[in-house]
Amino acid sequence: MCYVSIMNLLNEDQFHILERLKTHGTQSIDTITAWSKKPKTAVRRALLDLEKKGLIERTLAKATRGRPILCFKLSSQSKMIFPTK
Repeated sequence: MCYVSIMNLLNEDQFHILERLKTHGTQSIDTITAWSKKPKTAVRRALLDLEKKGLIERTLAKATRGRPILCFKLSSQSKMIFPTK
């Protein structure tokens, strides 16, 4: 898939999430929700769509107590959107 076709498939919120993951690395849903000031359901929907497109991956971060924290990071396919020089 080429850069132009991927950019046409992303909405503004999805692109901002990808930019956030590029600049700040792995992020939890709560962190993205707080930063974007969007409802958690909207953030989850955007993340799920990005994951289906292969642009982000799920990871689990160890929590101090209880269940691990679900986080997201850029996948190797996202390099088409953010090429290195």
